[in-house]
Amino acid sequence: MSWIIDISHQEGEGGLTGDAYEEIEGGGESLEGELLEGDMKVNLKHVDCKEDNDFMSAFDRMMAESILERTSNIPKAGQFDISVPVHVKSTTKKTYDQLLTEGTEETKPVVNFVLMTRSGNKQQYNNVEMPVDSEIVTKLRSREEAERAEKEKVKRMTLEINERQEEEEAAEIMQQAQRPATMNFNRDRRPKYQHPKGAPDADLIFGPKKIR
Repeated sequence: MSWIIDISHQEGEGGLTGDAYEEIEGGGESLEGELLEGDMKVNLKHVDCKEDNDFMSAFDRMMAESILERTSNIPKAGQFDISVPVHVKSTTKKTYDQLLTEGTEETKPVVNFVLMTRSGNKQQYNNVEMPVDSEIVTKLRSREEAERAEKEKVKRMTLEINERQEEEEAAEIMQQAQRPATMNFNRDRRPKYQHPKGAPDADLIFGPKKIR
């Protein structure tokens, strides 16, 4: 940020005045205004420069990207199913008065939930009844149906792969059984080796002897 300081110095009543301009870098809002010290009068003027505008635009862009990245990467709470403890199921039985009240009143179909709360290390379970057409019940049923369909799909694909492998193995065994066995008929036609009897003939092997 650039500032221009206008310094005016007045001497006596005659009015000798000298003006000096000095440009400095830095500063802030605390520099705005007029500084008076004795007969010295300092006027501060703000001057826009290109570097300041570039810095502010880059800073705004960086802040916008950071905010957008944080909003897009919000961690989602993990969804997991927890089985209801046995001692809680045993305490969810209704009394005789509750059954009589429900019989006289017109009731709508509901789904029973068990709400688990924690107070320190102690867990508390409370029964909550939600209407069948409520949003939470609808979403829960949709998720269960999607999970069931996914499991059925994986099971069906696994069975198809196993059946295909069994068919390929059976076809390979059938091909090996139907393939005729190859026999070598030329083995009987090959002449048998006859070992010569007696001592070998040296003249026949090395030729007749030459007498010098």
